[in-house]
Amino acid sequence: MLLSIILGYLIGVPVTFFLTRQLLRVLAQRMATGEEPRRWIRTVGGVLGALALAPAIFAGVIFAGYMGQRPGGTIGNVMGMQDLAVPTVVGVALAIGTFVIVAVAATLGAGLGLLMSRAIFAGRRP
Repeated sequence: MLLSIILGYLIGVPVTFFLTRQLLRVLAQRMATGEEPRRWIRTVGGVLGALALAPAIFAGVIFAGYMGQRPGGTIGNVMGMQDLAVPTVVGVALAIGTFVIVAVAATLGAGLGLLMSRAIFAGRRP
């Protein structure tokens, strides 16, 4: 069980970093027109995404503890993975759950960065 948690985070955290960075880049391109507002969107989104990593790890450990009990074995048996049921399901669930929690927080941060950039750059017109 501990090995599946470690593998889930070793895969989930780097994938989360790269996918969230791409998500923030796309959101900044679509939401803002200038470089300064885009930088604000990426920065605030990145900060909130980084802050959400700690709760994502905590929620993942709680979820892994739950999956290590009988329901995790049941899910694995239904999926046809009797030998590697719990470690496989827990590792994949941790990687996906970490990404979802951080991506939602980063998206909210991008929206907050957009509001902040509009407030800061409202008086300036290029």
